[in-house]
Amino acid sequence: MWQAISQQLSDTLLFEYQITEKVRLSGGDISESYMINDGEQRYFVKINDREFLHKFEVEAESLHLLRETSTIFVPEVVLVGKTKNNAFIILNYLP
Repeated sequence: MWQAISQQLSDTLLFEYQITEKVRLSGGDISESYMINDGEQRYFVKINDREFLHKFEVEAESLHLLRETSTIFVPEVVLVGKTKNNAFIILNYLP
């Protein structure tokens, strides 16, 4: 799964993104959350079952609309995708 996510992220960023660190984050009950790092850039990743893809697409659109208002800081959606068994959304990481 992580190799597929890394490849899709690399394709989106137009450079090779090799995950060197992956930290499970707490706080979410519906999806698994992680911080991934390649040594230079960190991202926030939420992962769930493949059937969850549509919910992540809706979340991405909602975040995009909120971001356009410029009223609060909203992380940029980098990628919404799927692997063989999972769906995921990747956002810029906010420490």
